[in-house]
Amino acid sequence: MSLRFRKSVTIIPGLKLNFNKNSTSLSFGVPGARMSVNTKGDIYRSFGVPGTGLYDVQRISGKSRQRAREAAMAPDPNFIPPDVFEGEAEDPITVGRFAKRFEKDFDTAVNKFTIDSLKQYQKDYPQYAMAAKAFTITLLMSKSETFEAGMQAAAETWEKRHELLEDYLWKKYSKHVRITAPIAPGIAIKTVWSMKALGLVYSEGLQAQEKYQEALDVVEQIQQDVTVQVATCELEIQLEKYDEVIETTDDVENIDDPTAVLLIFRGIALREKGLYDAAIEVFKLARAKKDRSEIILNKALFERAQAYEKLGKKAMARKDYEKILVTDGSYEGITEKLAELAGGDAD
Repeated sequence: MSLRFRKSVTIIPGLKLNFNKNSTSLSFGVPGARMSVNTKGDIYRSFGVPGTGLYDVQRISGKSRQRAREAAMAPDPNFIPPDVFEGEAEDPITVGRFAKRFEKDFDTAVNKFTIDSLKQYQKDYPQYAMAAKAFTITLLMSKSETFEAGMQAAAETWEKRHELLEDYLWKKYSKHVRITAPIAPGIAIKTVWSMKALGLVYSEGLQAQEKYQEALDVVEQIQQDVTVQVATCELEIQLEKYDEVIETTDDVENIDDPTAVLLIFRGIALREKGLYDAAIEVFKLARAKKDRSEIILNKALFERAQAYEKLGKKAMARKDYEKILVTDGSYEGITEKLAELAGGDAD
């Protein structure tokens, strides 16, 4: 159990002094717009709509080494269990009576939201094709036969992302198109099309192509939050950058599915550095909350079993592998792992 302490004292209306276990902070502002400064030198700015629960908090100053950790500790409300890349149009815009033909036809193509409708628009209006191409990315990447075409569209769009930000059709329609994209085992985002979404989708495609360094180069250019940290750590594991993973995941607590995945990545990094007992303890932390996604809980078991194997504790490893079979009899790699353990026993 993690006990927390926080007390707030109002000095004058709009100005509060906050006390907690690790620091003292001064916050000021009005409902919906506040700024706080704490004794660690961190400055935060928040904006929101009172009564809606919608808010945005930005760190505008503070110790750079802690920035990645704190981003990793912030829960992300946009994650859902992953399946495939998806895209869909929501809340279609009604164009004005006097809108130009290129916009009316774009509106029609987006409301249909099919590969054919968006490709036809690119053909009919090559000078206005940038947003239409961006919207085809997840549609193309969701199918094996069109995945490469989706990756080509993603690469071209990412290269011209600064132009895309200024594109009239993108600025008007992107907030009405939502995408779903897997980020890591048990983690996916569902969000409107944005530069962050574009970067994450493109990096996941590069990872699928085993272009790990290129994928990492992409995510490092995205504004950091917990979802981006998950994607970053997964790539650093692939690149054997274990020290970076360990540093990023310092002080991470199991507060939701993304942070549980970050703990798993931390455990993997510790295990690969030969710190097997520490890794096992971290995997236990990742499984401590049983309401986590089944995919995540089984991932922690699978990785912990390999740490037990490294320690020569085959019975413990077998027990973890068999626990996975209780909920997922087709879990990738389980049959081979159990066969290896059985073969070792025979020897």
